[in-house]
Amino acid sequence: SCFSQDQVKKILLMTLLEELPGTLLERLFSAADAASLIADMTGKNRFFRQLDGEVPLFSFHHLFRESLLPLCESRMTDHQRRDILRQASCYHLEKGEPLRALHYSARIADFSFFESVLRDFGLLLLHSNKVKTLQRILDSIPLQYINDHAWLSFYFGACKQDSEPARALPFLHNAKKLFADTDDVIGLLVTNSQLIEYHTIIDGQFNTMQKYVEELETVFSLRRHDLPLSLQLRMSYSLAVGFCFLQMNMEKVRHYDTWVLKTSVEHGLENMSAMARLIRAYRYSFVGNWKGCLEELEASLPFVANPLVNGLTRLFIYPLQVNLLEMTGDFIIYREQRKELVCVGEQDALVQSVIGPLLAVLNADMALAEGDIDGVEGYIEQGLQNSHAGAKPHLRSQFLFYQAMMYAVKGQRDKALTAISESLSSCLYCVFFISKADT
Repeated sequence: SCFSQDQVKKILLMTLLEELPGTLLERLFSAADAASLIADMTGKNRFFRQLDGEVPLFSFHHLFRESLLPLCESRMTDHQRRDILRQASCYHLEKGEPLRALHYSARIADFSFFESVLRDFGLLLLHSNKVKTLQRILDSIPLQYINDHAWLSFYFGACKQDSEPARALPFLHNAKKLFADTDDVIGLLVTNSQLIEYHTIIDGQFNTMQKYVEELETVFSLRRHDLPLSLQLRMSYSLAVGFCFLQMNMEKVRHYDTWVLKTSVEHGLENMSAMARLIRAYRYSFVGNWKGCLEELEASLPFVANPLVNGLTRLFIYPLQVNLLEMTGDFIIYREQRKELVCVGEQDALVQSVIGPLLAVLNADMALAEGDIDGVEGYIEQGLQNSHAGAKPHLRSQFLFYQAMMYAVKGQRDKALTAISESLSSCLYCVFFISKADT
């Protein structure tokens, strides 16, 4: 062999790590040993290379690394392997690389360290659209451990909301219970904020938000200045959403969304900037200010192709366009944008959020305006068959309303009265939203 037994041991331990910063190797093996090993490896092994970059960074060829990993497993003790990964986790956290720290701590099931990283850096990861990467790391952890740890459960649910919305809610509820059991005020704040967003854009159960909005506003008003910026942004955004869709208190919405937009732009937080633009556009549309809505929509369009904006936020920019076109009666462009929305959206996100049912309502409204009664019937039937947000009172009442109008146009009086009666009954479950909207 070209290497000493001590060097072979170090090489095997190095295979546990995908990338090898020179400063990390110095921490693991001492500066002198790291320099000697790097010199020998780069001179004698073509499968070890220095990557481009200002900071010395090395890696094995992936096939070479994979061939050595079984030897590492068999020759190195569990304690030795865990120690390397633990030190790597701490190193990357110190270097401002929380995802890499989470990756290594997950591999050794160090969930205490994992939770501390999520608590301190999780929202920043969401705000910078690291959702997919964080989800992959969380998916590597058995669900029993996810359910036993509040921060793991929260972020598992938050990430699933972006791709598989129907799976998210149980994990968010579990996280809230675990946070309540330990009197974790910060955990309760972030969970309430996520639940507000979930019941707005995923299942459309606005009434369910009532308790979360009230609790969040009370605690936030007392603790705001003690919170890091990422939490202040998240809380303010969620309160803007809650006051917009639940209480229709537009002064409060404007207060919160203006600060969120200004602050997120100042700090280069593209994802949060996009979210702020969306809620501002809805604020304008709810009071019939189509000029203001159009301005926010135009400002949000660059975010559609921005990789720093998460998939669900980018997706919601499309129904905002469709909604504006429907409300202003632009039939031709409406159809084109509707096709675009269906093409770009992930099927689960469309079906399991409010987007799919909302699109059915808008389609029915456009068909009714064009006198296409058969089209109205088809879209309403499609909406009523939705087992997610479409089955909840708010959207179901709208489907039944259009169904009643369709029957009325057809001269089917009894069916029309039955449908409108059911619609009004469903509206009783939306009493907060309706009463505020009517005043």
